[in-house]
Amino acid sequence: MGYSGTAETLQQYNDVINRKVYIVKGYSKTEREAVIDNQFCEWYSEFFTSSAGGAYHPNEVEYLIEPESAYLSKKMSNEILDFGIIILLDTAQIKMTINFFNLTVMKL
Repeated sequence: MGYSGTAETLQQYNDVINRKVYIVKGYSKTEREAVIDNQFCEWYSEFFTSSAGGAYHPNEVEYLIEPESAYLSKKMSNEILDFGIIILLDTAQIKMTINFFNLTVMKL
């Protein structure tokens, strides 16, 4: 069954769960690619803060620019979330495996 209440009710529901969206922008090879990647990051932010994207509060959407793997691992291990979304953009130089954030199948 889908959500059928008002935006205000949706925000009250969102206030009781601990959730976050991480938009991780990797290394852009060219200036043009960086501009395009930044635009996609902006679009993802706009989507998730809209009603269609779940009405996330702006502080629930975190934008990480070219983060180091160790930083991501530490950040993810310190988070206690009920629900999380990770979007990886242009992360060719960051090792993208199931262990990207030091997660195992059991932790997922």
